[in-house]
Amino acid sequence: MSSPETENHRYTALGTDEVHLWSAPLDVRADKLAALSRVLDREERDRALRFRFELDRVRWTAARGWLRHLLASYLGTEPAEVRFSQCSPGKPRLAARSHWLRFNVSHSADMVAIAVAHSREVGIDLESTRGGGSAEVVPLRFLSEREQAALVRLSGQTRRRKSLQFWTGKEAYLKAVGLGLRGPVAELDVALPLEQRSGVMAEHVGIPGDWSLHTFDAGPDYVGAVVVQGLRARVPVAARPMQLAEGNGR
Repeated sequence: MSSPETENHRYTALGTDEVHLWSAPLDVRADKLAALSRVLDREERDRALRFRFELDRVRWTAARGWLRHLLASYLGTEPAEVRFSQCSPGKPRLAARSHWLRFNVSHSADMVAIAVAHSREVGIDLESTRGGGSAEVVPLRFLSEREQAALVRLSGQTRRRKSLQFWTGKEAYLKAVGLGLRGPVAELDVALPLEQRSGVMAEHVGIPGDWSLHTFDAGPDYVGAVVVQGLRARVPVAARPMQLAEGNGR
């Protein structure tokens, strides 16, 4: 798999049985932020300006810029030419409704993670594990009985990380099926699939079809999960770092 580039003659290939996972930093140098901001459209720039805090504005701008550069590398176009539409809450698509390229984005703290798939729905969630305390991060009311039971014997950072593993699995699934957090979070049990490391979730919460749940390595301070439509897609065990092409702020 080649690294994402922005020139038209550079192209990232994606097989129909593949899912690609990418990650990138959001706290970037001023020159790189300028390069990422330059490819945004007017609506995206206006949205960035509405953030109350500068750090949030910078991170959202960087995440959107990285996404445009990445998708452009699959489409063989320029990042500024990528067009989006919103098909469901929290799940953007490319403007061409029948387009083969599917993607989903999550960012937490100073990192963004992006999943890309060919003609199959995909959802991704990333959560930072930074922070102290012995309590779980995810309120128990959002966890199933099995998930709550799995936390009983754990404490400290181990409990925190396991709690976030459950949450990322749930959110990745709900994003994949287009429900977002409107879905019945507590009824969605991901404990068993996560124990199997790459498990199958079939017909959860009344949504037809088979979905596979995978964890991935996004670094020592993060927990990540991706849910893919179908059971045969090849999903990497780690997200690959993105880079900008020469002359674009590297």
